[in-house]
Amino acid sequence: GDATRVHSRSGATPLVNTKITDFRTYASNLGSEFGQMDYHYFILQLLYLVEYADYNSQVKLGLGYTNANNTAPIVSGGCDILGMHSGSVDGTDNSSVIYRGIEDIFGNVWQFMDGINIQDYQAYICYNRNEYQSDKYDGCYQPIGYMNAMNNGWITKLGYDSNHPLIAFPIEVDQINRNDISAYYYQKPGKMIILTGGSWYDEYKSNLWLLIVDWHSDGNAKEVSSRLLKLN
Repeated sequence: GDATRVHSRSGATPLVNTKITDFRTYASNLGSEFGQMDYHYFILQLLYLVEYADYNSQVKLGLGYTNANNTAPIVSGGCDILGMHSGSVDGTDNSSVIYRGIEDIFGNVWQFMDGINIQDYQAYICYNRNEYQSDKYDGCYQPIGYMNAMNNGWITKLGYDSNHPLIAFPIEVDQINRNDISAYYYQKPGKMIILTGGSWYDEYKSNLWLLIVDWHSDGNAKEVSSRLLKLN
C-alpha cells in the first residue's frame, strides 16, 4: 500500500518498525477524522469493566496471540468469524482476541497511545488531536494531578484526578506478586511515551491494563505498531 498512509484491513500484517511520529502522520494523511489511538483507550477500558466487572481481560476475553514461542505478529482478520462479538476464536494463546469489533486489543503487537507524554513519572495530556506532539509538556499538554508509579510491577492501584476523570495510570505496584488486576507496568525516568496491550510473546502479562511507560518517541521495534482511530 501507500507508504505514507495506513489502513485497517483483514488479511494484512500489522505495520511495525515505525515511530509514533510517523504513525501520527500516516493516520492524518487519511483525512481530518483519522488519528492513532489516544486517551479514548481509557474509555474502552471503562466499557469493558462495565460489561465484565473483572480487570483480568485474558480470563474474560481470551489469552490473545501471546504464546512465548511466537516469533512474529499474526495477520489481522482472525476474529472475522466472530463479527462484533467479543472473545477468542479458540481460547488458546495462538489466536487473536476481539473486544466489540477491536481485534487484538491486547496481544499480537504493542500499540502506541498518542496525546499523552510522560516526563519523570508525570503524565501530561492533550485532548486536541490536531495538537499532538511528542516530548511536549506545555501548551495543550496539561499535567495529570498525580505521579505515576516509579517501579516496575503488577498494578495494585490506579490514580484518579477529578480534572481528568478518564485517565487512570498506575500509582502503586507490587513488584513480586500478581493480583486481581493481573496487569503489569513498566517504567523509566525521563521523557517517555506509552505503549499498551503487549505483544505476540508476552503471555500472561498481556491485558487491557498492561502499560509500558519506558519508550522514547523516536523508538521503533518489530513488536510495536499502532491502531487507527476515527472520530466522526
